[in-house]
Amino acid sequence: MNILDRIKEIANKQKMTLVEIEEKSGLARNAIYKLDYQTPRVDKIEKIADTLNTSVDYLLARTDDPDNDADDKLDIGEQADALLAGLDLNASVNYYGEPMTDDQKQQLKTAILLALEMNKKKADKKNKRAGD
Repeated sequence: MNILDRIKEIANKQKMTLVEIEEKSGLARNAIYKLDYQTPRVDKIEKIADTLNTSVDYLLARTDDPDNDADDKLDIGEQADALLAGLDLNASVNYYGEPMTDDQKQQLKTAILLALEMNKKKADKKNKRAGD
């Protein structure tokens, strides 16, 4: 089953048309049909997966489980927190085998914190829209 078939399958279960999915996902008309013969962009697949409450992995046939069960998913926020805690230690930290300077550790921490904040804002905005 290809990506278009999987989208149609979930759409049918949720009693949604492909046009409705495109509208809710903010995609152009017929964008989903184009997935049948064009390589999909990640951002489009993510939007469709979010709209259908399924995983990108399911749409891309990496799993046969269409349920988007957050309990089974890796929490990247927790992983980032653990990485940040490791950078706070006074112990030597290596990056691909090379010791990191304090400046490099600080730059990495800043980048991680910025990415976490951006993703948190995006999630908050998405959750707010879902609650409306």
